[in-house]
Amino acid sequence: TAFVGLAEVLRRAGEIGASLEAYRAAFERFPWIANIRTGLAALLTSQGHYAEALRLLPTELPATQADWVGYHIRSMVHLRSNDFSKAAPMLEWGVLKAPWAGHKRYFESALASLRIRERMFGAALELLKAPPTAALMPLTNALRLHAYAAMGRADEGKALDLEWQQFAPPPVLRLYSAVEQVYSS
Repeated sequence: TAFVGLAEVLRRAGEIGASLEAYRAAFERFPWIANIRTGLAALLTSQGHYAEALRLLPTELPATQADWVGYHIRSMVHLRSNDFSKAAPMLEWGVLKAPWAGHKRYFESALASLRIRERMFGAALELLKAPPTAALMPLTNALRLHAYAAMGRADEGKALDLEWQQFAPPPVLRLYSAVEQVYSS
């Protein structure tokens, strides 16, 4: 709907407060529309409002594309709130069962992020072997760089095509800079 379009334009422009307001207004008007619920839940998750985000998301296993998006956001709430015991099985199941390649890449990158936090760098790289979607390229390369550097193979990480940086959102650029600072010698 046009309401989601406005909320997304505001989000991409960095107007998080206005985007949240637009999503909430859309949700009040159309609470049954899945992409309004998941868009609002994703934005709430990015702002650390985990309990509110979870209330918007389906609790059953996914069947439709919208269900899969909601399931991924639910797993990300657990990952971002450091509840790895809930995040890991959801992400692992998503990697195995997601019926669409694009959705599968999102689960793989999220699970790779979890594996990096667990210091399982080889496992993270295995999850990142498949070509990512264009939207995931910046994050995937930042995660690969982190894993290679942590394994003492920084040269392999630096050999990645770093042209993706010009398209990376600010949080991914901050991640790349932090990884570079930690592992540069």
